[in-house]
Amino acid sequence: MKKDKDKKEVEKNKNEEEFCEPFEDESFDTNQPMLQLIESMNGNPLLRKVYLFGEVNTHSIWSVISQVHALESESNEDIELYINSGGGYVVDCFALVDVMNSSPCDFKTIVVGQAASAACLIASNGACGKRYAGRNSEFLWHEVFGAIPEVRHSDLAFLKKETKRPQEKFNRIFSQNTGRAIKEIQESFYQQRDRFMSAQQAKEFGIFDLFLRHKKREAIIRKIKTEKKQDA
Repeated sequence: MKKDKDKKEVEKNKNEEEFCEPFEDESFDTNQPMLQLIESMNGNPLLRKVYLFGEVNTHSIWSVISQVHALESESNEDIELYINSGGGYVVDCFALVDVMNSSPCDFKTIVVGQAASAACLIASNGACGKRYAGRNSEFLWHEVFGAIPEVRHSDLAFLKKETKRPQEKFNRIFSQNTGRAIKEIQESFYQQRDRFMSAQQAKEFGIFDLFLRHKKREAIIRKIKTEKKQDA
């Protein structure tokens, strides 16, 4: 009887240990891009929103492009690209710019937080008249960073030329998006190491078109106007 009781106790403890073990699913990949397609509560079509938050790098841009292609397969309606990024890698930035330019969908770029460096270029690359930013957002633009590895002295001239190419691309795309001459961009942004801009300054330069609506302020203004009419 005692042996049977001990055996049951061991099996019970074993079952508890198995139950307490953390769940691990090797098939789950945390790097797999997740579609930011959110169904509204009243059954309306899926919201076409994509988010670029954090560094512009191979993973984040791969995730964004994957989501864009999925949305393109649904329809040619506009895609909203929310941006809050301190910038990142040039090549990955160019990859997203090319996808945006070749897409059948218009991109509504919406800056919340900040759009710095590469993210600033992506923000300016939205469809004309559909580039938005929050009034509290911040912008930054600077020269493209490049790293020179250990090379022979005779290769320095070649590398100098190659490191200038990404900067020339940045200037050309930025010029097309803002309507500013390349010379003006160089004079405005490259006289100092980093050029910080408020949302108003970025709007005036042509990086985006419209501010996000301040719905609370609009509601207060409507209320005040209604009260004045009633008093009159």
